[in-house]
Amino acid sequence: MKIAPFAKLYKGMVLGVVALVLTASHATAQPVIDLTPNHWYFGGSFGMTSFDTGDVADITNVEVKGDDNSVNAFIGYSIGNNLGVEVFYTDLGQSAFDLIGELSVLRNQINNLTADLTSFGLAARVFAPFSNTARGFLKIGIHSWESTVEFTLVDDSTGTSNATSASVDGLDGFLGLGLEFDVNPSMAVMLGYDAYFSDVSNAYLGLRFNLP
Repeated sequence: MKIAPFAKLYKGMVLGVVALVLTASHATAQPVIDLTPNHWYFGGSFGMTSFDTGDVADITNVEVKGDDNSVNAFIGYSIGNNLGVEVFYTDLGQSAFDLIGELSVLRNQINNLTADLTSFGLAARVFAPFSNTARGFLKIGIHSWESTVEFTLVDDSTGTSNATSASVDGLDGFLGLGLEFDVNPSMAVMLGYDAYFSDVSNAYLGLRFNLP
């Protein structure tokens, strides 16, 4: 999935939502959202994915060019006031690659090298209240990821090109940190950051809804 870049807009949205929620939080002394034990919740987020090949680029001679946007949806069950278990699906967007080092001589034969990355997983979310209307959270979990790699092979002798694709998948772990700010009796705004062990990270802004 490819969404138009929105880095400046995303940062503005984050700052605006934080200011709005903090103002609302100071306006009331009572908790806006009641994290009663043993209830269902669901939500989603919109964010930015960063692909960091790091030392891998030196070994594979393939370097990531740029980041992309992400979309996430989740549903979970609260066990007590401070623990939730959830399943999620995340479209981490598309990364473009460049051939470097010894593989740079193949740039004319391999064009438009990209990879789409999706993730489906299970996570535990631990909440730590800061006040009646704000809390932090820690996530730890595992996810099954799938990447569809696409590129164009060019035949120099004939000038023809053929689109080629291949899929790879795997199982990996991840960690996440974030903040929640209550907005109304059933909704909270989330700001979070997930770091996958495969050198991919996702910063996001989202909403979480409690069910009675």
